[in-house]
Amino acid sequence: MRQEVKEKINLELVNTEALIEDLRRKKFTGFVKITTWEGEDYIPFYEGTIHRVFIVSDRGIEETNYSHYGFPQTGMVEIVETDPVSIMNGLRSDFSPEKDGPLCIAGYGEEFQPTSPAIHIDVEQFNSLAKKSHLNGYILFHTQRDPVGMVVFYNGDPVGIFAPERIGERALQYIKLNTKGSFVSIFLIDADLIPLLLAMVRPEILKEGDITVKAELDAVRDDIKNRKMNALLYLDGGRTNRYYQFFYRGQEVKGLLQRLFSIEEVQEGEVDFPGRFKLYPLYVDTNPRPVKFSLSVSDTVIDRVPPQRLNEIKEAFTDEMGPVAKIVWKKLLDEFGWDEETLPVGRLDEFIDRLAEEIPYDNHREAFLKRVRRT
Repeated sequence: MRQEVKEKINLELVNTEALIEDLRRKKFTGFVKITTWEGEDYIPFYEGTIHRVFIVSDRGIEETNYSHYGFPQTGMVEIVETDPVSIMNGLRSDFSPEKDGPLCIAGYGEEFQPTSPAIHIDVEQFNSLAKKSHLNGYILFHTQRDPVGMVVFYNGDPVGIFAPERIGERALQYIKLNTKGSFVSIFLIDADLIPLLLAMVRPEILKEGDITVKAELDAVRDDIKNRKMNALLYLDGGRTNRYYQFFYRGQEVKGLLQRLFSIEEVQEGEVDFPGRFKLYPLYVDTNPRPVKFSLSVSDTVIDRVPPQRLNEIKEAFTDEMGPVAKIVWKKLLDEFGWDEETLPVGRLDEFIDRLAEEIPYDNHREAFLKRVRRT
């Protein structure tokens, strides 16, 4: 993940309005970090667009719209340029090894190919290139806010296909359905991690509990090592601290720490925060078999939202949102990589929720949801 600090300025010297407008105009991808005595505020940008503001303090993390945000009077401002996947991960509201499997660590690794529109990537040619170069890594399909799917490669062959709550053929069909308008990012990772990632298929929890001091976390680790387990130890400390530690036969293979806009390798001694741990045994195949990966849609049956249903939702949104509804409607379709003819039924509820988030007044938001959920 790219993380480059472009500027660091005393907040009292910053013309904040001009700064934000300049980043919007430059279609900046990254985040503005404001550090104060009380905590840290983050303003993420995706090609110049602000979706949310995150306020992190001892009380936890609070989200707000930028229009409701007020800059503190004092502090330090950092402008950090990063990759689109880092911003996407910050905007994701939920991570779960049980639900997402390997998609939890999307964005980890060495960038092999910077983010590009999916339409620009010839998947068949990439398959050939991966084979020639014995590639170990994954190709990630994603929108501005969410992963669409991941195809994992081992020694040049595709060996696993994953999408939210889907694996294998179902995941491939989901990727085909949602590829239009999405993006592709490609990352390289260590070969010894791949069999463990593939084992993250609906993992079952062996043990869980609360960690309050580091000694308790060390005790869980010691148990894994003594039993020579293949396992994933997951520690959830909230959206700014998630830790994944992979073991093979009791030996650590990799430790990854996921913060709001980054996921990086860490050593055991660097992890010292309270949270809820879950221990997942992993059933590892050290010689995974290749799977078929193609994005040909000739045999795909696509279930789209009927035009009449979409028009009803659009009309309700316009009534409650007002004159800017048309602009916001198009912005959200673009954000998810859809148009009115290709919006999939399976993600309609998610689209409705995002529309509701854009309605500023509670009574209008509730009226919109009541109306569209009833139809």
